[in-house]
Amino acid sequence: ISCPGEKGADTLLDKEGHTRSGTVSLVWSPEKIEMNPNSAQIVEEFRKTVVAVLQGKYGPCETLAIEGFHKLYEFALDSLSGGSYFAGDPVQTAQGTKTDVLDPRVFGQAKRLMFDLLSLACHSPVPVVVVTVWDADKGTRKAAPGEHWSKVPTQKLPALASTAARDILGEFGVVVYASRGRLTPTDTSSTYRWQTRASAGVLSACIKGRKETVEAIPQYIPQAWPVLASYITPTPTPTPTPYKEAAS
Repeated sequence: ISCPGEKGADTLLDKEGHTRSGTVSLVWSPEKIEMNPNSAQIVEEFRKTVVAVLQGKYGPCETLAIEGFHKLYEFALDSLSGGSYFAGDPVQTAQGTKTDVLDPRVFGQAKRLMFDLLSLACHSPVPVVVVTVWDADKGTRKAAPGEHWSKVPTQKLPALASTAARDILGEFGVVVYASRGRLTPTDTSSTYRWQTRASAGVLSACIKGRKETVEAIPQYIPQAWPVLASYITPTPTPTPTPYKEAAS
C-alpha cells in the first residue's frame, strides 16, 4: 500500500509494465486526488484500506508493505491540527489565545493515532509487515544558549515528528537502514546495503533477538530479504526422544 503522496509504486512492475505475480499494489488514485479530500478523510480512507487487506478483500496476505509512512504521518498531523500543520503555522510555545498556531499536543495525538494503525497491522495474522520511512537528520541535543542550531551534531532517524522518530524503533523486531556503501572496510566497490545496528551517525537500525543471534549478524548486509532471513530465521529444534525407563 503506497501512502498518499508517496512515489515509487512502479518498482513493483515487471518489464512489461504489469504488477508482479502474487502482488497487489494499492496506490492513491488520481481520481481521489482530484476530489481534494481533507487530511482527516485521507487518513481514514487509508485505515479502511489496511482493514480491507487484513480481512482478505484482495486475497490471502503473506506480506503487508506500507510504503512511505512519513507521508501518512504528516496527513495525521494536519488532520488533528485542523489544517495548521500544512498551513505552516508556528508551534505554540506559551499559554495564550493567539490564533494561527499549532497546539503542541497534536504531536502526541498523531503518534497515538499512527501507532494504533501500526498495531492493527502488526497484531494481525499476516506473517510479515513491512513499513518504509524516509530518514532525517535529528539533533542529538538542544542547542546551547547562543549556539546556532546548525552546530548541533545530528544522527539519522526516521523522518517523523517529535518523539515518534525514536519511539517507532520499538514497534518492530527488525529495523534496518538503507544506504549505498561498502559492506566491509576492505571492499573496493559500493553496493546497496542494509545497516543492521546503530552507529555514531545512524540510530535507525536495530534487530531484537537473542544476544548471540544479533551479534552474529554483520553490521552491513546486501539489500535482499533472503540474506536477512538467513540470519534471523530460527533453526528448527529437533524433537527430543521420549525418555523410557529400562525394564528391571
